[in-house]
Amino acid sequence: MKTALLVAYGGGHVPMIAPVVRELEARGIACTVMALTTGYRKASQLGLKPLGYRDFAHLVPERERVLAWGRALLGENSHPDVEEEESLWYLGVNYAQWVRELGEAGAAKRYAERGRTGFHPLEFMTAVVRQLAPDIVVVTNSPRTEAAATEAALRLGISSLSMTDLFVDATDPYCYRPVHADRITVLSPAVKQAMVEAGMAAQRLVVTGNPAFDTLCAPEVVLQARALRESLGWTQQRVILFAGHREELPGTPVAWQNQGFGTEVQEWLHRWVQSHANDALVTRYHPSEWHLYPTLPPGPRLHRSKPSVEPLHPLLLASDIVVVQTSTVGLEAALAGKRTICLKFAPSVREASYNYADLGFAEGVDSWAELDAALACRRSAPLVDPTAFYVGSSAERVAKLVIELGRRGPGALAE
Repeated sequence: MKTALLVAYGGGHVPMIAPVVRELEARGIACTVMALTTGYRKASQLGLKPLGYRDFAHLVPERERVLAWGRALLGENSHPDVEEEESLWYLGVNYAQWVRELGEAGAAKRYAERGRTGFHPLEFMTAVVRQLAPDIVVVTNSPRTEAAATEAALRLGISSLSMTDLFVDATDPYCYRPVHADRITVLSPAVKQAMVEAGMAAQRLVVTGNPAFDTLCAPEVVLQARALRESLGWTQQRVILFAGHREELPGTPVAWQNQGFGTEVQEWLHRWVQSHANDALVTRYHPSEWHLYPTLPPGPRLHRSKPSVEPLHPLLLASDIVVVQTSTVGLEAALAGKRTICLKFAPSVREASYNYADLGFAEGVDSWAELDAALACRRSAPLVDPTAFYVGSSAERVAKLVIELGRRGPGALAE
């Protein structure tokens, strides 16, 4: 076992692979990190020296046509944390696979129907994996390029491992993908059992926790949290963090669609803080979405957190109350011992197969009036045992599994 390729999307999943990379490198494993879209900047901040689509442009046939397709799609797909060149290659390469499979008209129809959610760049990722020839491919549970990387590994006879981040159950499309990694790491025994009930083989699933959560108990992060509160001048305030995301489910009220709901929550909390002098507010949105929301007006007790600049865990530890819909931040807040409030009236929460309140990690509120009452009440957070989720040791557990798989070869531990 000498080399590993790790592939991850976005600023939310890159922190899952970063501690695993450090554990592997400490054991002499050479790691290549492919960090996609907003994940590239996050990976760079974490010192991972990532690669992107553009670094493998030499593997792409008909490059000028591919770039032309990328330019045609860029308008609605640009992001301030993603360099334009990378976006062009990402969009163009994925679209090119559709053109090869379906023709120009078919590709246009597929994009109109599914947009980026339908991307599956199997040919490109097969070329990437073939060139790098790692002993193992490690991904998270994101679709598109990560799913294609897993399938490419299978094609080429290379071991693979996928890390899931949260609660996966029988309703999750992940369980029904046509191709799965040799091993899949999961958050807890309950998640493993739910995935077995969905028809997945028990021997393919390993409980490790989520490596992204390890730093929740790190002493240096506690110090960073204290410094953050001091820098904001909030040593005496109660800090409310709203970690929001878009609402995209069918049936979402028009006013709440996309960033509408998060904007309304932000405005409501802003009014709350304005009328409660001992409270302060931080808003933080999904790394792929933060730029879509209006900025808060200037104020000494208001702060907008930029995911590409400000690490999450110091901010979490600096907060007293965390307000969420279905974001991973809700679980992280509970594991950090923070009082967490779940907005059960959000469409994404109503339609989810689980929510943090029902799982015992948060207080649930069903209306603005209940949110008002919850914030007015000074109560303690539910007690959640971080060790039950391997907080602090998850990355080590995953790294050991990666090395075992890499040594034993593809399919050796699968059913």
